[in-house]
Formats: sequence, structure tokens, C-alpha cells
Amino acid sequence: MTDLRHGTAIPNWYRAEDHFFTAISAQHEGFGRGVRAYVTGVETAALNLLSLHLPAEAPDAAADRGVAFMTGAGLPFSLALPEDRASAYEAWAAGYGLTPSGITTAMTIDPAKRQPRPGAVGVDLVVRAIDDLEVWSRPLAEAFGGGPEISRQYSDRHHAARHAGHRLVHLTGFVEDEPVCSATLSMAGRIARLDDVGTLPARQGRGYGSRLVAHALQLAEMRGALACCLEASVDGTALYTHTGFVELFRIMIFARDEA
Repeated sequence: MTDLRHGTAIPNWYRAEDHFFTAISAQHEGFGRGVRAYVTGVETAALNLLSLHLPAEAPDAAADRGVAFMTGAGLPFSLALPEDRASAYEAWAAGYGLTPSGITTAMTIDPAKRQPRPGAVGVDLVVRAIDDLEVWSRPLAEAFGGGPEISRQYSDRHHAARHAGHRLVHLTGFVEDEPVCSATLSMAGRIARLDDVGTLPARQGRGYGSRLVAHALQLAEMRGALACCLEASVDGTALYTHTGFVELFRIMIFARDEA
């Protein structure tokens, strides 16, 4: 755990989260202090999010209103809150049909201090910012699963964000014209965020993910980012740590997979 949590790093992390999820959501709403709800319309719990930024010591009316908003959307959804508050919310979450589904890690880096991993770095990889979201989504569909319909729905939300004027940067890494990895870079002022970092399963273990992340960080630095944030899965934490990201805090995820 880094002492960055005592400065502006955690508020900036949530600011970047809010910027990205607002961009891709069909509906979003705030409830009291630090309770934010995002409904993308994609039929998977991970992409409809109730985020408790500053949860009270125990569940309160704002959290209840957030759950009611998410329930009203008629979609699976997830609840995310700092792990150190999870025990106080577990029984409350269970009452709404939300069960523990995993832990992720909130991470940050100064893009200027990135440290590319040594060894195999995917020297045959060419990373480009692209407009064709069908191509961008191909590696992600295989990396994250969910099937073609979920992939189409998620791409549609990115199309909608683009048409609404949100400046999401869609990055794809190519090997001999084959798209093998993709990611999304967003900027909330001078705070960047990385999402959707995924590599084709058949191409994993070759350094392509590291190369893609390094490219994204270089682009973020060029655009004036003072920090870049992301949310890492258990499997992804090592990749980001080797790049120079540091842990801010851990996030407990509860999910309701049925609408």
C-alpha cells in the first residue's frame, strides 16, 4: 500500500472512474456523497456499476437509492466499494441479492515514471489509435469472453460515447495486420485512465500487453497527464506493477447476475 492514499491520488482515481463510466453509460446518477450509479445497458454485471466512493460506516439511504436506481434498469449489476468497508456492507448487499464476486486493485502511476518490462516486449507489435471499433473489440471479445452479443453491446456504447463528444482513445496492437490486443485511454482533465486492456488468449505471454500499456502511458504523458489510473484484476496486477503502477487500495466487488 502506498502513502499516496493520503493525498489527492484516491480522489483523482475516482474522478477518472467517473469520467470514463459517465462517457459509456446510457444513464448515470449520483446519490449523496460518494455514491455513483452507471448503467451502460450492456447485459453483464461488470459493466453496470454502483460505485461507493466514500461509503458510510454502515449502509445508508444514499446506498439504498443507488441500488433502487440500478434495480430499476432491469439489468445485472455490480457494487464496488473499498475492501476495508466490505464487512459492514456484506449482509446489506446480500439482502439485495448481491454476492461477493472478487477483489480488484486501484492503481496509479506518473506516466513519466513508467518502467517498461525487460525481456520480451513484443517488438513486432505496432500500436495504433483506431476509429474502427469492430477491429478494436476483437481482442477484447476473446480476452474477456461474454460472447459476440455482449461485445456488440459494449462497442455500441463506445460508439455512442464518441458521437456524444467524449474523447476516448481506442488503441489496438497489431502483429502483421492481426489485431492482438486493445485498450481504451480516457482523460479527465490531466488525469488519465486505462480500461479494456486485453490480449488474445493465444497471443498472451509474449509481452504485447506490456508494450500496449507502455504506448498508452507515453500517449497520456504527451497529452499532459500527471497521473494514469486503472483497476487491475488479480491476474493483471503483476503486469502493471512491473510497468511502475502502485497500489492505492483494494476494491471489493459484489454482483447480481440476474436482473
